Amino acid sequence: MAVRRGQKELSKDLLDKYGSVALRPVTNASQSIQVYFRILIAQVISFNEKEQRITINGWRKLQWLDQFLAWDKDMYGGINQLEVTPDKIWLPDIKLYENIDKDFQSEDKVNALVSSDGMVTWYTPMVISSSCKINVRYFPFDVQTCTLTFGSWAYTIDSLNINYSDDATQNVFLNNGVWDLRKINLERNVVKYACCPFPFSFVQVDLFLERRYEFYVFNMVVPCVMLSAINALVFLVPPESGEKISFSVANLLASILFQQLIGELMPPLGDEIPLLGMFFLYMVGMSCVALGASVLILRMFHRLGEKPVPRWLKRMFLRRDSVSLSFKRASVAVKKTRSNRHSSNGDDGYRRGSNLSMTVIKENVNDVNSKDPDEASFPLHPKNDVNSTAKLSIHCQGFNDDYESESAMLKREIIRQEWMTVARKLDKSLGALVAGSTLLVIILIFLLFLFRG
Repeated sequence: MAVRRGQKELSKDLLDKYGSVALRPVTNASQSIQVYFRILIAQVISFNEKEQRITINGWRKLQWLDQFLAWDKDMYGGINQLEVTPDKIWLPDIKLYENIDKDFQSEDKVNALVSSDGMVTWYTPMVISSSCKINVRYFPFDVQTCTLTFGSWAYTIDSLNINYSDDATQNVFLNNGVWDLRKINLERNVVKYACCPFPFSFVQVDLFLERRYEFYVFNMVVPCVMLSAINALVFLVPPESGEKISFSVANLLASILFQQLIGELMPPLGDEIPLLGMFFLYMVGMSCVALGASVLILRMFHRLGEKPVPRWLKRMFLRRDSVSLSFKRASVAVKKTRSNRHSSNGDDGYRRGSNLSMTVIKENVNDVNSKDPDEASFPLHPKNDVNSTAKLSIHCQGFNDDYESESAMLKREIIRQEWMTVARKLDKSLGALVAGSTLLVIILIFLLFLFRG
């Protein structure tokens, strides 16, 4: 038998008698073609989390037996391998089921390698765009799982059976600064659809992509925790300072603004609310609570003393030492008010009026003692000195008025001091409650992140 040397002659002989590329290259039509699939992920080009879309650059390998491309290598000078253009031979229609690219699948039409026994190996670089369901519950410490399903679009398992080969490692992955490829799982599945009598076989590729969280920790998590701690500092501002409301409003506006800025960086909610988003909501809620509590506390602190403190508030915040302290503060306040009033009227005049009153009282007492017992009575007796009686009545009335006025003032001042004491203690209690709840929420979220599995 003559030997035909050269790859051109071999290629011409094989392709001239190959036939239609649409027909499966088997001599027995009932025989199923075994296709071996492998993919290497080279790079995550983009990961649009809002659109739940991922674009990947990878290298694909398909291998199958083409019975129409086998030859006797001894007849062609020992040639054991030949390159063939892919549009000249039959190719398995392995497609990505989750594809969302308008071109369906972008792959370079590189030549296929054919061995003398008819085994075809086709290496193709490819760029695929796939849908990827996002789970952002543990953002930014999340691991996203993107499932890529590769299988035949037209052939059932009786005509084409796909399997995967794991003869290579994924050490070609190029990090993109945001996502790291943790691992890849490949699994072969068979599913029967209602359209066809035979099931379809496909290979499921699960990509586990881990987010790099350093950027988000320093730009989102740490400022958020620090801003939430300021909510407790609102209750440390004294009510008499006059800056409590402005500080509360400024903190609330800062929380809302921070949440809006971070919301642009965060991915969509998906099926679950992210824990970090829940903490943002808690932070804004605590800012609102701090503002409302500040208004209530200032309302109590600046009461004028017309309405007494309710009993249930006294039981909660007022004890004996608090009541005693309120009485002392009220006495001091009344003394200051009286001294200011006396100083405005003249201390000498007040002392002279007091001395004159005491003199009149003493004179009337002496007159009563010097008279007969029958005529003896209080200095208001008609037979007593009219002028002295009038003077005594005027000064006694003045003392009664002063006493009643100072008693009412002291009572109102005691009530006002009680309201101030209640406001201060309520301020401290709410501050401790907000600080404790914030710390508890931070610890709880930290534990959920730590044991997220």
